[in-house]
Amino acid sequence: MTIQYLEETKAMYLEATRGLTVAQWRFQPAPETWSVAECAEHIAVVEDRVFTLVQNMASGPEALPEEMAQAEGKEELILKRVPSRVRKTPAPAAMLPANRWPAPEDLIAQLIQVRDRTIAFARSMDGRLRYRIAPHFALGALNGEQWLLFVAAHSERHVNQIMEVKADPGYPAGR
Repeated sequence: MTIQYLEETKAMYLEATRGLTVAQWRFQPAPETWSVAECAEHIAVVEDRVFTLVQNMASGPEALPEEMAQAEGKEELILKRVPSRVRKTPAPAAMLPANRWPAPEDLIAQLIQVRDRTIAFARSMDGRLRYRIAPHFALGALNGEQWLLFVAAHSERHVNQIMEVKADPGYPAGR
């Protein structure tokens, strides 16, 4: 399920960012609202950080039973709460967009590279990540498989945000 969700949200991201002009890429409906470029960058940055976290978790010790209990059953919470745009959750400072990849094609290539690496890693884990725990700043204790599910749900959340930007009446016309 997680690998399929990672693949689906990659396809959603690529479709939402395909063929945009520079004006469309950089358009902000309001000063406090992220552009498509900023949403796309945030997705790539978060996924890269989570990949490093989960990779380190895989080689770490198994969690204690009480730690495992804290993460029990959070899959449904992740699938419902993370993609929803109803509740805004401020991103940690290190995850904020900073124009790391000014060219759209470089940013999209970065996400493809990171996502493909994440999917390959997830396929290689054989359930080991289920027994390793790391805290999420808003969701609390998550096991490694839940972290990978979070990556996909987080992508969906920000693709939804990209679609909100593209639906704005002031969004520039295409080519």
